[in-house]
Amino acid sequence: MIIRLLDNSYGAMIAIVLGVGPRRKLRPNNEVRSSPMTVRFLLAAIVWLGAAGAEAQGAAPDSAGLRIHVEGAVNRPGAHTIPAGAGLKAALAAAGGLSFEAGATLEIRRSGYFGALVFDVGKVLQSTTDTRLRDGDRIVVASRFGPGSITVTVRGAVKRPGTYSMREGARLVDILALAEGFDVEADRSLTISPAGDGKPVVVDRRKLLSGVPETNSVLRDGDTVTVPAKPRRRSEPKLIRIAVP
Repeated sequence: MIIRLLDNSYGAMIAIVLGVGPRRKLRPNNEVRSSPMTVRFLLAAIVWLGAAGAEAQGAAPDSAGLRIHVEGAVNRPGAHTIPAGAGLKAALAAAGGLSFEAGATLEIRRSGYFGALVFDVGKVLQSTTDTRLRDGDRIVVASRFGPGSITVTVRGAVKRPGTYSMREGARLVDILALAEGFDVEADRSLTISPAGDGKPVVVDRRKLLSGVPETNSVLRDGDTVTVPAKPRRRSEPKLIRIAVP
């Protein structure tokens, strides 16, 4: 085994650390002098063994699960915990799957690495194997709208409130379609609030659904569409008359 270790540079480093390399003769004063070359090899061995240990520790899955950040065109972006040893598909499933604006590629950005690992979304979903992840990995799913896109938030009485990426020039009916339409509790009007100090625009829901052109406003980046719910009516106490014989 010692001979095999000495056959390569890493083995030579380990052999020096373990003291199994060639031994030097003792001087008359019983001192052993190490040459500068031996010191350099020893330092190199320590650095290499430390790096190997850190790499193994980073690759080992945490028994409590992996904390993964998923960003971009997914239904539930943010931090998610997946089982230890799970892969890319599990992370996408934890994020609610790909949203409608998902593009053709996604990236895995890993701490301590330059650049990113780029994957084809279609191949990832169709593959029978999965790419294992590490704790702290960031997954970014690209949008198919590219740089010419805007971000609009819809909230309130809709079926799927949230923030969506849309193409420039998208209109009010487009964001409502992404939110899967109005909820049964939706009020008669809705409001478009522009980013900054812009003046909110109130739109009549019935006119919008009837196709009145001026109600279908063009949306801008940062707009927020709010659909209020119908005000609840207070139930008045009923008088009960009791006939007294």
